[in-house]
Amino acid sequence: MQNTQEKLVGRESLLAGVLMTVGVAGELVLNPQQRDGQVVDTVTFALCVLTGTVGFGLLATTLFGVAQLWSRTRLQVRGARVAMVGAALLFVSGSWVLITGVVSGQPDEFAFVFFGLGMLLLVVGQVMLGLGLRRAKPNSRLWMIPNGAAVAIFLAFGVPLDPWHDLGMFAFFGLWALFGVVLLADRVPEQAASLEIK
Repeated sequence: MQNTQEKLVGRESLLAGVLMTVGVAGELVLNPQQRDGQVVDTVTFALCVLTGTVGFGLLATTLFGVAQLWSRTRLQVRGARVAMVGAALLFVSGSWVLITGVVSGQPDEFAFVFFGLGMLLLVVGQVMLGLGLRRAKPNSRLWMIPNGAAVAIFLAFGVPLDPWHDLGMFAFFGLWALFGVVLLADRVPEQAASLEIK
């Protein structure tokens, strides 16, 4: 049962990382918006934003699953929940950008308030989650991935210079894809699953 849950979370995490990467990369490469945000290619814009937004939603479900796995610690559960709320806010932001961008031809800038808050919660939640996983799975280095993802977000928004923002974002996406690969490869040593929160 535990192994099945790990595989499900692994698939969600891998797909989330891939979709977030494809969505953002598509916007950068295909450039469906002008510098002022005006949408010039509605179909491409919609496909890119929808892809990334679905990825954000899958990240939220991944984090919900991570809160249920292994011999859980309070820090693991709380960190996963805080990060899950952050990912859910990214989903809300992406949905808002998609709808307003398609309807009016320019995304509502207020959506980025949710994006910024979501990223802040992801930084805090991922650090908590990583530290919790270190205690819950002492024989694994899996805990390093959420912490690395938090550092990547800090790099993306803390260094306001190109190309650091894009590199930080893609590192964040890639680390969650890696999290999924590790779970699917079953490299994480199996421990007795406990539903008791330490």
